Amino acid sequence: MSIKQAAWTHGIGLELETPTWTALRQGFYTTAKSAMIRFSTGPTAKITSIHVYDGEKKIADYNGLSLTGNLQFVLWGTAVCVAVQFNGTAASDYVQFIGSGIDFYV
Repeated sequence: MSIKQAAWTHGIGLELETPTWTALRQGFYTTAKSAMIRFSTGPTAKITSIHVYDGEKKIADYNGLSLTGNLQFVLWGTAVCVAVQFNGTAASDYVQFIGSGIDFYV
């Protein structure tokens, strides 16, 4: 199955490359095969939860996490919500989200 549409965002923007694209393509609804986040954390910051949504419906949640460092991935969804916990000083308490993206297949 070849990819029919890809949507990526970089930095702090959360807008599709072509805003006129819809979830309905070529007469069929698209299927999200994967969703990704890329991030880096400070030495005392960690990501504790990731929730994935299809519109208003939560389709996956990952709780009790302790993700630190760089380049972590999330599967199965079209939106990603992240809970972050800080335990250090202001200088080391950061999480930098570099980008996110979703590949759609029909």
